[in-house]
Amino acid sequence: MALSHGGSKHSLGGIMDQRDTQSGLPFGTPSDEPPQPAPSYAPPYAPPQRASFYVPPQRMADKPTVRRRTAIIGSAGGLVLGIAIGAAGGGTAKTGDTAAGTPPAAKTTAAPIPTVVFSTSGNGIKKTASFTTGPEWFVTYTFDCSNEYGGKGNFILGVDTDFGGDLADSLAAEGGDTSYEHGNPGSHYLSVNSECDWTLKVSND
Repeated sequence: MALSHGGSKHSLGGIMDQRDTQSGLPFGTPSDEPPQPAPSYAPPYAPPQRASFYVPPQRMADKPTVRRRTAIIGSAGGLVLGIAIGAAGGGTAKTGDTAAGTPPAAKTTAAPIPTVVFSTSGNGIKKTASFTTGPEWFVTYTFDCSNEYGGKGNFILGVDTDFGGDLADSLAAEGGDTSYEHGNPGSHYLSVNSECDWTLKVSND
């Protein structure tokens, strides 16, 4: 037991002889210097990070180029031309359908133009010269009695007779008409019984 105790004392003395490396005093001896604060280790300075906001670039509107404008104009022109051709083709087809469904019009023969074979004018009573007609002919006459006493007079007209009034028999200031003869070809003459001015014209019908 003594050895064990002596060994413990030796160990304690060894510990007591140890001195503080900073103050030169044995451990546990009070020092006149104030206690030194423990060194602090500050993190290295780092500049503040600048906040960045992403702004997507604005896309400028594409300006139509000359080639694009030319293409647009060409497309519009082609569309208009196609519509015009389609309309013309449709019109042609429609006309053809109408023509196919409509029977051809009958050809009409132009009426013959009357041919004047005799004409004369005069005043009072008169027998005309002879003239030749076809089977269908007519006489056109006028008379004017406005200069006679009372402002009117008689007008009597006959064919192939000196006293007949088979073509006209009027009492008026003036007048006129056309008288037709059918199926009476050959040589004829006219007779006028009147005190008025008159005109006569014979035509083949």
